[in-house]
Amino acid sequence: MAEALISVLIEQLSSIIQKQVEQEVRLVVGVKKEVAKLTSNFKDIEVVLENAEERQMKEVDVRQWLERLKDVSYEMDDMLDKWSTEILKQHIQKQEAGNAGSTSTTKKVRFSIPAPWFCFGRQVVLCLDIAVNIEELNERLALIASERLKYDFQSTKRGIEQIERQKNSYFVDKTFGRVDEKDKVVEKLVSGSGQGGATCLVIPITGTGGIGKTTLAKLAYNDEKVQAYFHTRIWVCV
Repeated sequence: MAEALISVLIEQLSSIIQKQVEQEVRLVVGVKKEVAKLTSNFKDIEVVLENAEERQMKEVDVRQWLERLKDVSYEMDDMLDKWSTEILKQHIQKQEAGNAGSTSTTKKVRFSIPAPWFCFGRQVVLCLDIAVNIEELNERLALIASERLKYDFQSTKRGIEQIERQKNSYFVDKTFGRVDEKDKVVEKLVSGSGQGGATCLVIPITGTGGIGKTTLAKLAYNDEKVQAYFHTRIWVCV
C-alpha cells in the first residue's frame, strides 16, 4: 500500500505546483522549495519500497520504518487536500475581485502588486499553518529517507522509470492493506443507491487527521464496481 500511496503523493505534489503556476497563486515564500525536497525524498524512498514491503513480515524494524512512513504519508495526503482547496479559494477570490472592478482604493492597492500574493487577513494564519506543517512533515520524511540506508534495501527500477499515468491526481493503481475498509464503502455505495435515483446517499468517513480518510475515499472512487455502477462520477474537494 505504501508504494501506491507514495506514487499518488508524488503526482499530487506536481499537480499542486502546476496549479499555482497556471492560476498565478502562491501561498508562502519558500514552500515551492519544500515541495521540491518532499518530491526528492519520496522518490528516494520509492525505489526501495518493494524490497521493504517484502522484508517487513520477517523484520520488525523494517515494519516499524514502513509504519512511520505511512503515518507521514497520510498526514501529507490530508495537507495536500487542504492546500489544493486553498489554491482554488484564492483563485476564485482573485476572479471575483477582478470582476468587481476598481471600486475602492484598498482593492486598487491590493491587486496592483506585481507578484500575486493572496495571503492576507484571516488567510495569513491558514497559509502559515500549511507552510509550517509542510516543513515539519518534510523534516520527518527526510529522517525516514535517511534511515533507509541502514537497512541496505535493494533498489528496484519501478521507482525510477517514467510511468505513463492518466492525468488525475486522485488515481490509485493498486491497493495494499485497505481492502476490507474499501469494500465496505463500495458495498454501501452500490447497494444504498438503488432507490430509483430518489435518494441522495452520503457516506461519512471520519477520524483524526493523517489516518488516510482521503486515500480510502479515492480507493472506493476508483473501484471497478463503482465505475461500472455509476454512469457519472465526480470528485469534489471542499
